Amino acid sequence: VLNSLGNTVAKNPYLATLKDILFFGSPRRKLQEDGKWWDIYCDPIIEDLNYTYLYLEPPYLNKHFTPSRTSNIRYLDLIDFLASVQRKARLIRISLTEREKNLVQRIADQISAQSGVEIDLATLVKQDLLTRKSLLPLYRSLLGKAKPKLAMIICSYGKETFIEACKGMKIPVIELQHGVVSKYDVAYSYPGPQRIKRSFPDYFFAFGDFWKTCTEFPISKERIYSIGYPYLEKGIEQYGNTVKKDQCLFISEGTTGRALSQFAVELNNSNQSQYKIIYKLHPGEYHRWKREYPWLAESGITVVAGEEIPLYQLFAESKVQVGVASMAIYEGLAFGLRTYLLALPGIEHMEYLIAKKYATVVTSVDELVAILQEESAVNIDTEDLFREDSLRNMHGAIDQIIALQD
Repeated sequence: VLNSLGNTVAKNPYLATLKDILFFGSPRRKLQEDGKWWDIYCDPIIEDLNYTYLYLEPPYLNKHFTPSRTSNIRYLDLIDFLASVQRKARLIRISLTEREKNLVQRIADQISAQSGVEIDLATLVKQDLLTRKSLLPLYRSLLGKAKPKLAMIICSYGKETFIEACKGMKIPVIELQHGVVSKYDVAYSYPGPQRIKRSFPDYFFAFGDFWKTCTEFPISKERIYSIGYPYLEKGIEQYGNTVKKDQCLFISEGTTGRALSQFAVELNNSNQSQYKIIYKLHPGEYHRWKREYPWLAESGITVVAGEEIPLYQLFAESKVQVGVASMAIYEGLAFGLRTYLLALPGIEHMEYLIAKKYATVVTSVDELVAILQEESAVNIDTEDLFREDSLRNMHGAIDQIIALQD
């Protein structure tokens, strides 16, 4: 409550004036060399923007990272707080019809039959509908105040109510790609003739043409633009002259970190590889890896458990990367790394990457060592993954979409 009230005074979103573009950004900022916390998806665009803008930021664990790179920023704490008060005070209520209850129960029964897990799906559905009902008028009020020509968001899932509010006020919504997209991702995969999600963005700005083929989006292909990735493009330029070392970079994730770290230690202990091993943790692992991966802490492997060494620097100075299904794997490919994927749950999301032979699947340390001894050139169409000249592409697409509204 205290955090919400303090942020409300300083960054009240309802005090914003008319703007051309409204950004619904990410609270998980990255600290950069300039000493400021960046939204790596939005800030590179904002820096080069020809339109007025308002940036909305939700709290991350009840806080915001400061100083932020974004200047015209407002916090969503007040909206979240007001919506929470409505729900907790029972000022709004939700009831399901008999038809809806039956539908929800059938879904719950299918989940139970296939997974063996019993869930109270009706309660979960009601909670989500209560959240929607409390947030929708608050978002509509904010949009009525700012009156943007379009809205740009990161990660559309979880923001369906905001998208619904925009659509109701005829404000087009653009989603900026932020991670791996595949046919196994329920947020983006809508196969078949009735691939409909009413609260999906109107447009999707993909990193490159590759991503258009990875799943069936619930919008027409004409509304999926190949734009590029401004932050990555800037990083490649920054570290372009870095000398590569005999270095193997492991890209960890919370879901596969246990098995991946054990594999890294086994590789390190094999004494068969010429490569120095660097283990890069996911931010979600920073504060728990020593407890959960004690073998890694005792291995002598260099573990990067923070932002003191930029990820792109590690990519630039490495020759090889090993991981499972992280978006960082694709970014490493853009730096020319030979790429190997450990066959663990989640690798299915990399199906198209493997099919294009951009990465090789390995199942054992001996197999990886044998492959590494065969020095082979990396032949990757990086333009397919990340279209070049991203900012120019971005401006052209934004201009086109705004022109359609005039």
